[in-house]
Amino acid sequence: MSRAVLDVNENHMSVKKAAFLHDVSRTTLMNHLKNSHCGAVGRPTLLTPDEERLLVNAVQKLGDWGFGIDGSVVQDIVLDYLKNSDRPDVKPGIEWMYGFERRWKSVLTRRVAQPLPANRAACNSHVVNDFFDKLAEIFDRLKLVTRPQNIFNMDETGFHTDVGSHKIVCKKGMKNPHKTVASSTKTMSTVQVC
Repeated sequence: MSRAVLDVNENHMSVKKAAFLHDVSRTTLMNHLKNSHCGAVGRPTLLTPDEERLLVNAVQKLGDWGFGIDGSVVQDIVLDYLKNSDRPDVKPGIEWMYGFERRWKSVLTRRVAQPLPANRAACNSHVVNDFFDKLAEIFDRLKLVTRPQNIFNMDETGFHTDVGSHKIVCKKGMKNPHKTVASSTKTMSTVQVC
């Protein structure tokens, strides 16, 4: 289309000939020449681009904090927002969700979430400081500062018997998306490697 517009404007080619040569609709070419396509094409979206950007940021932050959400929760958030902003409170459907994911596919994706029980997700400054206080106490009690050969690195991992296949919307490229669950009723085998 841009080459056809260029031929008409700069090379003084007729609209009919340019449309035929570049295999575009003559009417559409005329509209482009008159700049009559100034609005967005398609149905209007429920949210403005700025509002969608804010929603994307919120979805990414929730995922970073271990509270990954699925598509139905995103739809519920939009419905609550619309109710509080004096707009028609119509819950966005699955087609809106697909369109939302297409519009933001460069930064959002759907991934299978790893369940993370709430008691394991409670990581805040108090918990971290308490851990380092206890570690310093153990170092002092066992005199490990002067005996570093008695300190070993260890890693722990776990295997769930039923991982599940619940997909959440999260930041693109996120390695291990988590979804915090109230409690875990699944059996988990823990492996510690030292």
